Amino acid sequence: MNILYLSNTRFAATPFRDASTRYRCYNFAEALGDRQHVVDVGVTDIIDTQIVERYDVVVVLRPTFDRKLVSIANICKSNNIVFVADFDDLIFDPAMASHSPVVKNDQGSEEQVENIFRKHKDSLQLFDKFTVATAELVDRLTKLKPDADILHLPNGLSEFCINYNNHLLHEKSEKRVARLTNTSSGLISGDITYLPGTRSHDHDFANIQNTLSELVNKSSDCRVNIIGALTVNESIFETGKLIRGTWKEFYELPNVIANSWLTIAPLGNNAFNQCKSHIKFIESAAFGTPHISDVLPDLEQHNVKGLSVVNDESGWQSAIEQYNDPGYYNECVNELRSYAINNCMASSSINTLLSFIDKSTHSNHNEYTSTLSKTG
Repeated sequence: MNILYLSNTRFAATPFRDASTRYRCYNFAEALGDRQHVVDVGVTDIIDTQIVERYDVVVVLRPTFDRKLVSIANICKSNNIVFVADFDDLIFDPAMASHSPVVKNDQGSEEQVENIFRKHKDSLQLFDKFTVATAELVDRLTKLKPDADILHLPNGLSEFCINYNNHLLHEKSEKRVARLTNTSSGLISGDITYLPGTRSHDHDFANIQNTLSELVNKSSDCRVNIIGALTVNESIFETGKLIRGTWKEFYELPNVIANSWLTIAPLGNNAFNQCKSHIKFIESAAFGTPHISDVLPDLEQHNVKGLSVVNDESGWQSAIEQYNDPGYYNECVNELRSYAINNCMASSSINTLLSFIDKSTHSNHNEYTSTLSKTG
């Protein structure tokens, strides 16, 4: 089978730098390639539409309604190509614009975000097959398009990435625990690492920064390590207790994760965040680092030592302190690694994905050229 993934990433020349494109396109493309399928990844804005007819399946990540997408849709219809839309965030419902991190962090107006979301919503009419990253997104999309054929396709880890960082996977747990243990107190401690990824998590982190500062300020061996852009009230952290690292390439992150005591994912309680996926947990688990997160529905599928889900701000301190025990921490390191490899790989979903795209859905497509001419 020949499969084409198309992304709308702004990194047109280097689409792999975009996290969504990595997880929703490249990771599945890699797993499909391992099954002897021919899979390519491109960028919608610059793809030559003439090559689209070479494929049996075209998957568009975060589609936006425009002339190019309509052209691709019509080519797929004319050539009986399975045409699939993929979403990994709640960006297709204009009514949810006020919950967007862009709005909450004053990086754009509600009107601007609403217009962007409306273009995603308008694109839904071009598809009747959808894959989405979380069960929450299935529910949200079903409400807007009740007749849609939707597959919950969880984000999964890349075999190549795991093998590329094989040296981190084989570090002896005992050696790691010894390195993180304070010889005088006998307690585990080290860096509590936050990898915000984008510039849109100021509001999320603000909910826990006071708790974190109080905890690390009273500990001789504990620090908060933030990799990437984030607005922080640095004055509440004592000297040396807050580390600010610049944005790192994806393949540099496993070393940061593996050498951290804990990773965290603070999330404000809103509709947008509740649709987010478990990426931060599975990345942390793969390299044996316990992870603490605010409540996230996508984490409910996981039950393993080393994952802590916090119900409110008051629970963060106790969640962090439970990992002070070297014996328990060592158990978490071992279980997390094994769990991630056995349960969190992109390859685990390939049979389900192949069954989904093998279904015939071409009869429900409509011609959209006239629609575009009226709206464009």
